[in-house]
Amino acid sequence: INITAEVRVAGKLIETRSLDDFTEFEINGTAGKLTADITPDGIAVIFADCPSQDCVHTGRIHSPGEVIVCLPNQVLIRIFDNNISRTEVDAVAK
Repeated sequence: INITAEVRVAGKLIETRSLDDFTEFEINGTAGKLTADITPDGIAVIFADCPSQDCVHTGRIHSPGEVIVCLPNQVLIRIFDNNISRTEVDAVAK
């Protein structure tokens, strides 16, 4: 599988994970911790110590371009297809 999840905290790339695995891992955000769960079906935040839990309620994402955001912890998880250049423009608006 060439699909990966990129994890950023406060805009800084922390790690990139393949979605062809079964694993859980912790993410140290700016205000607390999150736990993410990876399966070949995608990635989901299954625990966060933030008050709103929006990142947990987002559910599992698996398609390129999908994101999970935890604003209190400044965490962004985005799905990428490694077969597609990240610099390609897919649309232009006027």
